[in-house]
Amino acid sequence: MLLIHGLGNDLREWQPLTRRLKGDFTLISCDMRGSGRSDKPGGPYTMEVMADDVAGLLERVAEPPVDIVGFSMGGCVALELALGRPELVRRLVLVSTIPSWHGPYPPSEKVKTLFRRTDVSEALLIEVYETIFGARYRDTVSPKEYVAERMSDEFPQPVEAYLGQLAALESFDVRDRVNAISAETLVVVGAEDRVLPPENSRWLAEKIPSTHLETIEAAGHMIPIEAPDELAALITQ
Repeated sequence: MLLIHGLGNDLREWQPLTRRLKGDFTLISCDMRGSGRSDKPGGPYTMEVMADDVAGLLERVAEPPVDIVGFSMGGCVALELALGRPELVRRLVLVSTIPSWHGPYPPSEKVKTLFRRTDVSEALLIEVYETIFGARYRDTVSPKEYVAERMSDEFPQPVEAYLGQLAALESFDVRDRVNAISAETLVVVGAEDRVLPPENSRWLAEKIPSTHLETIEAAGHMIPIEAPDELAALITQ
């Protein structure tokens, strides 16, 4: 099972989930280009390029087809992989993701503006915290704890690499192709997702031929961190 992380993060965002899955699956995770300890080449970044990166990794370290779990931007990469290299994908799990930045239910202008900001500050991180997490997580982890963790990050993402990933997300659009996905697919969304409207997940579940939709109550956008127990159970099932 390959885990593909989201925008502005790296493979560490999977740690709460991998602890719950490692007894049932052989897990592979990677820092996408521009993230973590991977190279940060110049652009342009596209989902096709990042899907090619994943395909190359799978051909080197795995025996395809494999199960693919993509979160947010990683779900877009997973969609591109399932469409362009279907022979590599056995089953597909799409978590908090979209078929296009532009619809059918685009992010709000407030979210788009927030994502384009690159001034790393306590004020910005608090706004991010209040946007990406649901109520249950915010009752457990304070904004001060979140800010401290992000400000002390051992592998901070360079601004240019972040903007390259964001450009790839903003140009991504498979709305007219998702009905060609042949892999059995699980779509998972948080009921309180204020980043990518949950209606996108319901749309994907309607358009992808062999799909099951699950909604996690009291979870926001960051399901792998907010609800790892529920997500692990759904994936294993």
